[in-house]
Amino acid sequence: DGGRLPLDILSHHIYPLGAGDGRQMVARSLDPKKLDSAVGKLKAAARVINASSSGLVAPAVSESGGAYNSGQRGVTDGFVSSFWFNDLLGALARHGHAFGCRQAILGGHYALLDLRRRQPAPDFYSLLLWRRLMSPKSLRVVKLKRVLRAASGLAAAPLLNISSAEPDGAEEEESGGNHRAGITAPLLRAYAHCARSSPGHASHAASGDD
Repeated sequence: DGGRLPLDILSHHIYPLGAGDGRQMVARSLDPKKLDSAVGKLKAAARVINASSSGLVAPAVSESGGAYNSGQRGVTDGFVSSFWFNDLLGALARHGHAFGCRQAILGGHYALLDLRRRQPAPDFYSLLLWRRLMSPKSLRVVKLKRVLRAASGLAAAPLLNISSAEPDGAEEEESGGNHRAGITAPLLRAYAHCARSSPGHASHAASGDD
């Protein structure tokens, strides 16, 4: 077909918390350096795939559940799991991934649906809100190195800039727009997208500071 590559998407797996039987799993979930390491892998995968395909093949994550080997009870099926999971959702959009798949819907300690308790896991609600509120296209934003990460998206509404006043170590990555919001806090992970279905914006922020 005119030299067109036979692939549209090339996927990879990522488990940012390591093995499910690891120690200090809660601390890992809240550690910005650990989350940054996972983002580095997303960036590297996107770079390799885009360079190898001249941008014709999109990267994607076809499996991620926080910790491999079925996760860890009380962590990847608990509220603390939302820190790494929401961070991953923002990073996937920011670094050009077509989609991300959660491991799993059922089974293990990282399932989105807990049949034993007959209720959804906390990450189910994170994913539900993300799908309903956040639009898929990513914008460039102001980012504070090692302190603040912001991921933003665009809908049929005015462009959105995310900024944070920081005298030292600020890195500006900004696109034009007419709405501005500032967020700053120690170890803050923040995400803001234009609303998916109506003008305005939706945001989520969580602090990993003790």
